[in-house]
Amino acid sequence: MSIEISFKQLVDSTEPSFSEREKYLDYRNLCTVHSIPESYHYSRNKVEEYLCSKIGIILRSEQGQILLVEDIRKLPEQLLLQFFINNIDLTNYFQLSKIIVNAVKEFRGIALLEEKETWQKAIRLAKDVFNLSDSYTYETEQLDVFYKRLHAIGNSCKLLSQQGYTFKIETGSVLFESSEISRIAHDIETDIKTLGGIDVAQKLFDIIKSRYNIKQERYHLNPSFPPPNKSGHPEIPIAYLLNLCVKHFHQPMIITGTPETTFNRIIENSTAFASAVFDVQPYTQFENMFHNPKTIVELLVEVAIRDSLFNLFQLRVSDVTKILRKIFNCIHTQTQISTLGFEIEKIIKVIEKILDIVRSKHSPTEIHREQLILDLSYNSIIDTILDILSHPAPGPNVDFVLPNDISKNDFWFRPLLKINRERYLLMSPSWCSPSFYEAIATSLRSSIPQFNEIIGISIEELVKSELASKGVTFSSGEYYKKKGIVEGECDLIIETQNSIIFVEIKEKVLTRNAREGSDISILIDLGKSMINAQLQAGQHEIKIRKQGFLEIHKDQQMKRIELNGRNVERIALSFLDFGGFQDRTVINDLLRIASLYTFASDHTECSDRINEINRKARKLNKQFEELKQLNTASGNNFFINCWFLSVPQLLIVLDDVKSNETFQQALFKTRHLSYKTLDFYFEYFQASNIIEK
Repeated sequence: MSIEISFKQLVDSTEPSFSEREKYLDYRNLCTVHSIPESYHYSRNKVEEYLCSKIGIILRSEQGQILLVEDIRKLPEQLLLQFFINNIDLTNYFQLSKIIVNAVKEFRGIALLEEKETWQKAIRLAKDVFNLSDSYTYETEQLDVFYKRLHAIGNSCKLLSQQGYTFKIETGSVLFESSEISRIAHDIETDIKTLGGIDVAQKLFDIIKSRYNIKQERYHLNPSFPPPNKSGHPEIPIAYLLNLCVKHFHQPMIITGTPETTFNRIIENSTAFASAVFDVQPYTQFENMFHNPKTIVELLVEVAIRDSLFNLFQLRVSDVTKILRKIFNCIHTQTQISTLGFEIEKIIKVIEKILDIVRSKHSPTEIHREQLILDLSYNSIIDTILDILSHPAPGPNVDFVLPNDISKNDFWFRPLLKINRERYLLMSPSWCSPSFYEAIATSLRSSIPQFNEIIGISIEELVKSELASKGVTFSSGEYYKKKGIVEGECDLIIETQNSIIFVEIKEKVLTRNAREGSDISILIDLGKSMINAQLQAGQHEIKIRKQGFLEIHKDQQMKRIELNGRNVERIALSFLDFGGFQDRTVINDLLRIASLYTFASDHTECSDRINEINRKARKLNKQFEELKQLNTASGNNFFINCWFLSVPQLLIVLDDVKSNETFQQALFKTRHLSYKTLDFYFEYFQASNIIEK
């Protein structure tokens, strides 16, 4: 018999201490019945606290056969889902289960449900607690408000059930068979194919056009949290649908019925699919906060899948050619010609023309080959350039089906869809802009030795150039342990009146395995980018705090940087965006937990990679302990001075910068302000607006 059914039977067979509700109005009646010590008599809350502790004492069991608390912890959610999905009467089962779960949550085991007399004693007390407090009745009347996530999942499951899809409700979760998940995805994709991917994409961009930010030239697709007194609603998985659209960008099929009906079905089913099956949408700001060693990895996986479902990987259009020129400028001209047959600048000029054509468009735009023949020299090379920039037949995302099929999503490797030799399609300027870099890089990577190392140097030069163009001065170079022995190297040091800002740059990108939600891959990618950079910056911080200065050597010159009581800020800078992983709340929690604990896995084949992660964790712990001795200004939050930004995000920060001081002011806009959306661009824009007002 299930826990749910057994619990309900026990509740039905147990009476409270008083049958008359009025007797609970004077809580001292319960003091008499339960022989509650006089020290608890002065407060209703104290009586409730005593009764709850007694529930724990009655149920706790550590020997013999026990019911694991872990197995009953999900009972309240199980009951709520049955109510939201199947309209099964809750009576007071839900609230009583909550009272009992809260009373035993710190234990490992409790009495088996078969121990009827023990459980009836506990349930009687739980009924007394329920009748004693008005808050439980108030909550019961607004379950959709208090439990926004479960309410949204319940409504999604109802819709899918009405469409003929099946699932089970077990241990507080909705479970779909893998075959049923594939069937839902197949039906959504069939509807998109029927209407034609381009028409569906056009309608999707119409839906999100109000969320386009002109200054940042991108869509803000961050979650919108409902007010505390309102229920929540699932969001449309825009990124998932658009990636299916590019898979079927050819002509639509002949359909029966109206296109509006089919499109509405796509929206309804995909939204319910994302909510019920993947359940990664936050409904309150608090869901992204207060994580511990048990929940931090779950959060990282959720962030990856959430980005894959709802967020587009974008780049500001006006930054594209500037980035490309600076990044590829370091590759020798002769190497470019021998690899491609022409200089990279030829491709960049075509990209400039493409972006001029589509710059004001926010939906799929057709581009003709003849528009891109800029002069006579392009007659012989334009087809090669277009082959570099466009997906070959049969097109992108051929095997992409499910939202977390990111390893099968190759759309972002090239920006253009090839209709035929004369006609090409660009889906969206901001969405396709990152792909211009990847398309050129892909054409060069296999032919140029140490390509990634060259790009790493170029990224650093790009950052220095952009800072200098905004009037920001900086230092870089090595510092020595003793004469001739290098102890560390600083990529960038930016000094202000109040702060010393260390910037460490990493070329590492977020891999497709990590974007799929592989916990090990996420930790490895963050380890090789953010954590490695923070370890380097942490070493600089410890050094300057210990001796009060750093002597930086470069090009046979030395510069002495004095701490002089200033704060230290540490920026890990990636080349491309890492999505929600770059949120300060997320990285602060991850660094804090990694510095205090080690990671483990049940999969022995992952042991080497786990060991690699834990080696970094031990280094973080060592730095953490040293900083505790050296820096008391941060209190217990030794990672509040840590940032994880990308080059595109840095370029946004630099928009209104004119000096080192204004750089710090721009950077600090989001230092103490967070909307918990895990979207840097949205939060930076909101913070800027608040400051301007």
